[in-house]
Amino acid sequence: DYTGAVDALRRLVRDFPFSSYAPYAQMQIANIQEVELGDKGSAQIEYQRLIDAYPQSQYADAARQALVRLRGRQ
Repeated sequence: DYTGAVDALRRLVRDFPFSSYAPYAQMQIANIQEVELGDKGSAQIEYQRLIDAYPQSQYADAARQALVRLRGRQ
């Protein structure tokens, strides 16, 4: 149930934005949107949210690369 997983991950990010798990959760939201649900537009939004909220996280560079890749497909 990917939609349920996204909802749970969003709650984690919303309720615990300063948790060390929040950037990972945000990355998983974006990955699920892109890969499992096939929603490239939503994935782009979620990757950008990760970059905006956690620019220094270990996931930010991967999110930037994903945005370049996804924008190249349009």
